[in-house]
Amino acid sequence: MQPQHSTVLMVADAPERIENVRQAMDCSRGAIELLWGTFELRVCNCLADATKLLEGRLYDVVLLDPTLGVRDGVDSLDSLLIASPHSAVVVLVSEHEDGAALDALRRGAQDYLMLEEIHGRMLSRTLRGAIERKSTELRIAESRAELIWRLAKAAEYRDNETGNHVIRVGCYAREIGIAMGLDRKEIETLFLAAPLHDIGKISIPDAILQKPGPLDAEEMRTMQQHCVIGAKILGDSAEAEQFPYTRRVVSSGCLGQYDDPVRTVAQRIAMSHHERWDGTGYPGRLTGDQIPLEARIVAICDVFDALLSPRPYKEAFTLEMSLDIVREGRGTHFDPAVFDAFERSLPALIEIRDDLKDVRNHEREKELLHGAHSS
Repeated sequence: MQPQHSTVLMVADAPERIENVRQAMDCSRGAIELLWGTFELRVCNCLADATKLLEGRLYDVVLLDPTLGVRDGVDSLDSLLIASPHSAVVVLVSEHEDGAALDALRRGAQDYLMLEEIHGRMLSRTLRGAIERKSTELRIAESRAELIWRLAKAAEYRDNETGNHVIRVGCYAREIGIAMGLDRKEIETLFLAAPLHDIGKISIPDAILQKPGPLDAEEMRTMQQHCVIGAKILGDSAEAEQFPYTRRVVSSGCLGQYDDPVRTVAQRIAMSHHERWDGTGYPGRLTGDQIPLEARIVAICDVFDALLSPRPYKEAFTLEMSLDIVREGRGTHFDPAVFDAFERSLPALIEIRDDLKDVRNHEREKELLHGAHSS
């Protein structure tokens, strides 16, 4: 690896821990820069300030004292991983805190440093290794997210070929999950699973999906089946084992032995995102907490974005009209707690909507024609 310039944020309030790291870096700056490149170190001793700082700037590495925030009942590791998902996190621990180090690795940290053993060469290798591992994780995560979004858009494309609806719903759901205090893994899973909410529409006839007027009773029953079909598409892997080649590969251990929480959550969302808090939804007429939380979150995201978007049977509503309709659904259509988190997240949701606007066909054609004439 070629030497580079990297930024490091140390989040700790214990003076001895801060001093240990500072001394190791200062005393071995030459060795560190030879192995790793130049670096900028910033220290922050308040978790709330660190979170704001990370949201406004990308740091290559975050050195974290995992005990910070414990006194206030705050999970410092989850807070920082949510605030800066692209930073490599290295936790600072003492010899008697090896349990904390292993726990941090299980929950998403890239590495740990034993404070009693810190020296320049070891520090530089640890930080460089953490950056490399984080880069690999991000590439894998981005590929997975792109595959999920492409699959989700395959269903959406049949009735909304230029839209970003499914991607916006995933982004909205992430913001509401944060506002509701879900943990980092739950938020990541929700973000990836939410775009698959309408995957079952892939089986609905075009005549129904693209009908410009209201659906009759029979057409509505067919449309409502997209929830059940989506849940079947995202169902467990038992059916795959019927096929001899698949069964051989799975039994060989090549695919690993683990349950994918994204698929499991996506299945619950696909089945239940049209259920209503008061029990008047479909397909199961579930009420209240019978509806999975993830589906309750996606329900309000889906309705909010659909109201703001043109469909074959309607024009897009204004933001004011859309919010009035959503607000009328508090306690009937929508879980009151989810609605309140939606309201707290509204500035972020509007920003997402603006960033991920749909491009209509005629606008895209104009862009292409302009590009052809300019070349």
